[in-house]
Amino acid sequence: MLDSAILVKTKTALPLHKQGWINRGRLLEQLERGSNGKLIAVCAPAGFGKTTLVTQWLNQSNHPAVWLSIDEMDNDEMRFWRYVNQAASAILPLDGMNQLDQLASSLPGVSIRTYIDALINELYVLESPLSIVFDDFHLLTNASVYEHLAYLIEYLPQQVHLIVTSRDVLPFSTAKWLAKGQYTEINASQLSFTLDETVSYYAAYSNNNTVIPPLAERHIRKLHNRTEGWVTGLQLISLSLQTVDSFDRFIDAFTGYNRNIASYLFHEVVSQLPDRTRRFLEYTTLLPRMNASLCEALTGDTDSQEMLEQLRFKNLFILPLDDTGEWFRYHHLFSEYVQNDFKRGSSKEQWLNTHCNASQWFANEGMLDEAIDYAFAGEDYNNAERLIQRHMTKVLRQGEFATLLRWFERFPSSFALAPDMQLLYTFCLVVTGQIDKAEGMLSEVEQLVSRLPKGEEKSRLHSDILFVTSNLLFSGGSYERWFAFSQLLIGDSLPRNPLYYNFNYNLSEPLVRRTLFGLKGTLSPETEQIGLMFRNVLEGQGWEESLINLYLVQSLIEGYYEWNRLEDSRVLLPIVDRAAQQNRIPGLFVPNRLAQSMIYSAQGQHQLARDTLDEAIEQLEKPSSDADSYNTSSPHWLRQLQAGRTRIFMLEGRITSARVEVAKLGLKLQERPTFDRYYEYMTLIRLLSAQRKPSEALRLLELLLPQAFRENSLISIVEIYILQACIHYRLGHKETAKTCILEALGLGCANGYIRSFLDEGKTMAALLQRLLEENDVTTTLEDPIADYVSMLLRLLFSEETTAAPSSPGTALTLTEPLSPGELQLLELIRQGETNKRIALKLGLSEGTVKVYVSRIYGKLGVSSRTQALAAAQTLQLLEQA
Repeated sequence: MLDSAILVKTKTALPLHKQGWINRGRLLEQLERGSNGKLIAVCAPAGFGKTTLVTQWLNQSNHPAVWLSIDEMDNDEMRFWRYVNQAASAILPLDGMNQLDQLASSLPGVSIRTYIDALINELYVLESPLSIVFDDFHLLTNASVYEHLAYLIEYLPQQVHLIVTSRDVLPFSTAKWLAKGQYTEINASQLSFTLDETVSYYAAYSNNNTVIPPLAERHIRKLHNRTEGWVTGLQLISLSLQTVDSFDRFIDAFTGYNRNIASYLFHEVVSQLPDRTRRFLEYTTLLPRMNASLCEALTGDTDSQEMLEQLRFKNLFILPLDDTGEWFRYHHLFSEYVQNDFKRGSSKEQWLNTHCNASQWFANEGMLDEAIDYAFAGEDYNNAERLIQRHMTKVLRQGEFATLLRWFERFPSSFALAPDMQLLYTFCLVVTGQIDKAEGMLSEVEQLVSRLPKGEEKSRLHSDILFVTSNLLFSGGSYERWFAFSQLLIGDSLPRNPLYYNFNYNLSEPLVRRTLFGLKGTLSPETEQIGLMFRNVLEGQGWEESLINLYLVQSLIEGYYEWNRLEDSRVLLPIVDRAAQQNRIPGLFVPNRLAQSMIYSAQGQHQLARDTLDEAIEQLEKPSSDADSYNTSSPHWLRQLQAGRTRIFMLEGRITSARVEVAKLGLKLQERPTFDRYYEYMTLIRLLSAQRKPSEALRLLELLLPQAFRENSLISIVEIYILQACIHYRLGHKETAKTCILEALGLGCANGYIRSFLDEGKTMAALLQRLLEENDVTTTLEDPIADYVSMLLRLLFSEETTAAPSSPGTALTLTEPLSPGELQLLELIRQGETNKRIALKLGLSEGTVKVYVSRIYGKLGVSSRTQALAAAQTLQLLEQA
């Protein structure tokens, strides 16, 4: 089976330098000057040498280059930026690429602009000039891709520029870059050969080809005038002249550049080829890229490699895509002509069968994207549906919903999709925001399934409908509709379709509340009520360990924490922790452990909070034997836990330890902060503030705030305003602090935020106290905000008086009973066993034992083994062990 990465490399490989190119000094100079700006566009119809010119300049300039050959599938934006990422991997430092790879694999869980921000940061590291080339840009039709490319161009570092080759003018405005002298355009008239270049071309051609005599000057001049310097026309004429009787009659037969003349010249060339060669071209020019094995599958010729080499030797518009001579492509204009001619001259059955054979070859090689497209081209819709079913898990995991939609929309209306395929189509519509269309399609599927007899298939489809309907609800669909459908399922236990049961909603965020699933931090009694009912329905259908249910529980954990309902939050923690560890899902495991440590910190149990994160890091670093599991050892997830540890050190006043820990994050103050590392940057900002470096902290906050608004991240906007308010307040900037805190209070009050304010401690208390004292004097607070501030102050003062942990002299009471396992561990402590020996005896990791010991300390209100044993004896716990 062929590694699909090999084919991807042919998209990102710089075209090979071709000997004998005519030196186009005037255009090369123009490209050189343009490289000092942001954007160069080489725009002309097919056959004007756009790609050749850019390749020639890159070889001459010897600058590093990122190259991407565009095709229609790149209109799926997730796929497009992953290809950009793959192309960039050849020139960016390894550390930077690790971060970009994580981001690219997390799309669309992170926004495109967040990825672009990170890419721009890495490009700033480069010292030498860099060209980023998009070849065949006209094949991109996605307006969102245009918008994001314009954003990339706007913020490119000075030493980086973008080059596009296109048959069309650029589909976005370039006026502002043109006005600043940062845009260069080379068009068809400039690309056309001058008379001197035409003379040079034919001189070189005659020297390398003994079949035709050197052309007279009058012939060259006439050819130049007739073709208007059209490069491909001149090349075609060179090939055609080998078989003509009269140069003059042949030259007089055509004028200028147009498709008809191209067809005429191609016909002159192709008609002179042997039948076997023509047949080879007819079958293989339908391929955007090819190797000998693929050509053999279509033609049946066992000497396909030799045929490819012959075509290359004869300059028959075939281009090598690698330096090993394995992969090739035809010139687009040539393949278009041959395919149009083949389609006209062959039966429809022959035409379709050729595409079906290509589909079969790609399917056998495991290259299902291409296999599906060729199945559609061959009108083999049953096979296309089967291939989509085979491929859909991977495509969904990569978030390439646009690709799935494109495939579904290629089925004719007369083709009856299987119900599970209709549901997948509906799910893609939901995820891409096409709610009305999704609801209509879902109604059709529900009616279809309702008519099925009771049995395994109906139960399986009910399971899929529940998942799709649930996602529709979260995306703005009807709650009543979801509730009505869920009531039909009461008492049923639904099958677990892995496609939906294991659909992962978080590939990058340290808190689920920051994701779209977590509503970006929006909280309300209604969302809690719906969440609880939603959970009851899922668990009632046997979906208690589905990822959608576990993410829902984690959202409740984090929401309850924000609402200061710490006990409600704590009791849910084990549900997610157990499943997340068992299934190695970092998008659940890391947020769960961070939430657990936050609860401990809120209760003043900082040691236990740190031990919780230490053990989590140990768990993440364990190698997994499951090759299909999520990449839990990713540096990205480890950094989130290290950022959490840094925050705990700061709460303990251990600033030196915090500095050591934050250094592991590898953040650079001189770089523009990017939203994908928001949690890490906010940790650094807190440390800078604690180190009395407020100006640096405020600068980073100012850069993060517009990104938070861009991402519609309420939770982030509130946190940024709160930190700005606290820093300005400590600096004595009372009015600025007031402005910031009022923004935070307005948003916080609407969503019931509490812990975001309480966790800032004394500074927040002083700030809110001053705000309340100024009410009706210099500030007029609306009643809900005034009441909200009063409530926050009561809680802040209450926490100050209860934050200190129990002292050994305090009357002993258990805050929570010890579990049998904890009693067993306590007995081993009494026996004098070390944590290491306890771990061996109980079959646990040493980090896990530390966490369990810390939990025992927390329940007993102590801070050492000696105190724990004394407390256990007083409470007569050891007799229970």
